[in-house]
Amino acid sequence: MLTALALLLLPAALACLVAGIVWTRRRGAESSGRQEQWQLPPAPPGRWPVIGHFHLLGPLPHQTLAELAKRHGPNLMSLHLGSVLAIVASTPQAAQLLLQSHDHCFASRHRSAATLHLGFNRSDILTSPPSAYWRRMRQLCSSDLFSPKRILSFQPMRAAGVRSLLSEILAHRDSPMQLRPALLTTMLDIIAKMAIGRSLSRVSCHATDLMSEGYERRLKAVAQQWGSLLQGVLDERRWADEGDRRHSGSSSAMGTDVLDVLLSLPELTDDNIKGVIANMFMGGTDTTAITIEWALAELLANPPTLKALQNELDMVVGTTRLVEEEDLTNLPYLQAVVKETMRLHPVGPFLVPHQSSQACEVGEYKIPADTRVLVNVWAIGRDPNVWDNPSRFDPNRFMEKGSYSHVNVYGRHFELIPFGSGKRKCPALSLGLLSVHFFVASLVQAFDWKLPSTSPIVDFEEKYGLAVTLASPLCIIPSPRVDKFSVDRCCLN
Repeated sequence: MLTALALLLLPAALACLVAGIVWTRRRGAESSGRQEQWQLPPAPPGRWPVIGHFHLLGPLPHQTLAELAKRHGPNLMSLHLGSVLAIVASTPQAAQLLLQSHDHCFASRHRSAATLHLGFNRSDILTSPPSAYWRRMRQLCSSDLFSPKRILSFQPMRAAGVRSLLSEILAHRDSPMQLRPALLTTMLDIIAKMAIGRSLSRVSCHATDLMSEGYERRLKAVAQQWGSLLQGVLDERRWADEGDRRHSGSSSAMGTDVLDVLLSLPELTDDNIKGVIANMFMGGTDTTAITIEWALAELLANPPTLKALQNELDMVVGTTRLVEEEDLTNLPYLQAVVKETMRLHPVGPFLVPHQSSQACEVGEYKIPADTRVLVNVWAIGRDPNVWDNPSRFDPNRFMEKGSYSHVNVYGRHFELIPFGSGKRKCPALSLGLLSVHFFVASLVQAFDWKLPSTSPIVDFEEKYGLAVTLASPLCIIPSPRVDKFSVDRCCLN
């Protein structure tokens, strides 16, 4: 029976095979002509019909593309991802070409279900195409929303978040705990208070679930829930402000959170406001928490580095109080630890993908409009042509006598651009960097950390998703540094 069935299916199989060969040759000819017309960067072999190079990516595409770039395009490489043409930059020179020299051409964003739903029809800052609105919001971010004065006004919220986190960790003293859930909850709470003036847990008991489910599980449903949640916050604030005006003749005097600023701008729609607030949650929660977890993982895997950082904190801050934000500029080794963490473990290994808004000549290549641009900052951070001993965690490289003491993360040194560069550089860079420094310093100062006996070695295997995380969340044992100061007393102050 099977033989008869095979004979019946054989003609159809042969027809499909012939059609596939014809299609592939035709596509190959078209692709060859298009490549000649556009003069694209080299592409890896193995492009399949329909899916292109998707099958090459694997579960960790940033690592796969780094290896492919070594063989097929050390600077720029072409990829066909289904019907989408993408260009991958894997060196500082290539990143500078795309993000600085030709920033005007590659500052756009691609349209997707995620940008439409979670960006409230691209009404936010992150996914909005270059436009007068986008330029106005970028200017607002630098002059107000994330200005030094505004960030300083949020200091009490960050300090309260640190105390809350230390208190939670203290409850697990000398017992194994996963740090990531506590970090995520703390960051979500701080962002909520800065953005809308209250904890999200007071608005929705499912807020943390919404953050974690986001893009990957229930995109459209989650976007609708986010929209309803944020619209409720907007309506409530407007109602409260109207009540203040009726009773006192003026609007609410609070004026301390981002929502107040946005509501004061009559040209913004509700979708604009919700988009900006959503950007704060999605850009400032996972990224900050995961970076802190990576830093702790590297410090635990490198005990001399952990000890050196604790010594710096004890010398600069002392042993009778917790570190404060004012201390951070006097802690160069802490800053070096954070730089080294971001070099080896950028949570967004491709940044947020750019897209060309028009045809553009980049060096010897001609790139068509609507080309996706991926800057592989993970590959750049581990490039042996850029870094000495690139796989080694060594903060000393960024210290005064180190070879890379001049390098910072502000987008001017393309060896290290975890926040991007150019027109699309993260507008909340200063806030995110401050938060990482403050929390890493607080955790290292307040506690000694060790790995459980069941997992005595840090597992650095990665998991690719919205952010690149440790595949197995870091499980560690905190012990108060009682020989230095009382964490209990500090947490109660």
